[in-house]
Amino acid sequence: MRLIDDAFARVVFRDDKPLLEHVLHLITAKKNLRIIEEETQRDLKLLGGVRSVELDVWCVDEKGAQHNIEIQTSTTADVKRLRYYSAAMDVTTLKAKHPFSELPEQWVIMVLEGDHEGLGLATYRYDRTERATGLSLNDEVHIIIANCTYKGNDELGRLLRSFVQSDPNKIEDAMVRGRVQYYKQQPEGVREMTSLMEQWRREDFESGRKQGMQQGLEQGLEQGLQDALVSHLRSLVSKLGMPAEEALEALDVPEADRPRYLAML
Repeated sequence: MRLIDDAFARVVFRDDKPLLEHVLHLITAKKNLRIIEEETQRDLKLLGGVRSVELDVWCVDEKGAQHNIEIQTSTTADVKRLRYYSAAMDVTTLKAKHPFSELPEQWVIMVLEGDHEGLGLATYRYDRTERATGLSLNDEVHIIIANCTYKGNDELGRLLRSFVQSDPNKIEDAMVRGRVQYYKQQPEGVREMTSLMEQWRREDFESGRKQGMQQGLEQGLEQGLQDALVSHLRSLVSKLGMPAEEALEALDVPEADRPRYLAML
C-alpha cells in the first residue's frame, strides 16, 4: 500500500500533527501553520435525506482555518465533489443564527495520483476571482489539486512523489519515509496498523449492514444486505489487497453462498 491509498493514509496521518503540518506547509506554502485539532475520516452527517460526506484528513490551525485533504488514486479530480465537500464543511461549521462572517477560512486539497490539468505543475490552486479584472472575491475558500507525477527536484516534488511510492526505503521525503517505515517495517507499527485496519473494517461492515437493513425496508431486506456485503467485499479486495476467499471468510459469508458472491465480484 501507498500513502495515496486512503485506507493507509488514515493510519499514517492518524494523531500525527507534525506530519500533517509538514504536508500542509509544502502544499499550501503557509510556512508557519500550526495544527491544533485533527481527525481522519471525519464524518459530516447532513440531515433531511441530504448526502453526507466523510473527509479523509481534516484539521484546524491556530487561526481557526479548516483544512481537508482528500486522497485519490485517479488522474483527474471530481471538481463537483470538491465543491460539495466545501459546502458541507461550511454547513456543518456555522451554528444556527450566527452571522456568515464567522465562517472560517477553508482549504480543500485533493492529492491526485495523476496531473489534473496536464501542465506538469506541482499544484493547481483555485480561488474565486472577478473574471475581467482578476480581483479576488476574498471569500477565504481555496481549492488545491496536487499532482503526484510532478518531476521537480524540490521539497514539494519529493513530498508528492512519496505519496505514490510503495517501497518505504525509496520514499524521498524524510518525514514521510520515517512514518511509512514504522508502519510497514517495525513490528510494533505493523501490529498497530493491522489492528486499526481490522477495527475500521468492522466499523465499515457494521455501517454497511445497517445501511443494507434500511435498503431492505425500502427495496427488500435480502437485496439490501447482499448489495452491502458485495460492496464491502470489493473494498477489502481492492483497497486492502485482501484475497477474495480471505475477504469472504473475514465477513463470515456462509460456505454455501461463497460461489455466488465470488461470481458477483
